[in-house]
Amino acid sequence: KLDQIKQEIAQTLSNWAQTNSNKDIDSHLANYADILEVYYNESNKDKNYVKADRLRAYRRYNSVSIQVENLQIFVESENLVTAVFDKSWTMKGPERISTGSVQQEMRLTKVNNRWLINSERDLKVYYINNRDLSVPENNSERSTEPVSLTRYSYKTIDS
Repeated sequence: KLDQIKQEIAQTLSNWAQTNSNKDIDSHLANYADILEVYYNESNKDKNYVKADRLRAYRRYNSVSIQVENLQIFVESENLVTAVFDKSWTMKGPERISTGSVQQEMRLTKVNNRWLINSERDLKVYYINNRDLSVPENNSERSTEPVSLTRYSYKTIDS
C-alpha cells in the first residue's frame, strides 16, 4: 500500500510538471485542490491564484528548464502525503533570465480517488538570480517569485 501511494504521488508530480512544461494551463490546474492551504507566502488561496501566477510566467519566458531531484515522499495517512525535493531552474525570455535552486515542499490530499496539491512552498532557497537583459549584469534583480516546472526527474527515498 505504501509503495502504491508513493508511485501515485510520483505520477501526479510528473503530470504536474509535464502539463506546466506544455503550458497546458487547464490540465495543469487539474492537479490542484480548489483551495490551497499554502501557496508560497500566502494562505487559503483559490487555484485561480495559481492560474494567474503560471500565466504570468508563460507570458514572460519562452523557454523553461527545471530539474527536480532528491524527491522524498512522506506518507502521513492514506489521504495525506508530503513531498520534498530540490528544484533548480533556468527560464529565458526576450527581456529576462531567471535561474535558481530551492528545496520545495508540496502537500497532497486524496480527493475522489485523485491526489491533489493543496500546499506548495519553498522550504529553503539555495540561490535565485533574476536578470533583466536590458540592464547591465551588476544591476541584477533578485526575487523569490514562484516558478513553473518544465522538466521533471525524481528519485524516491524510502523513509
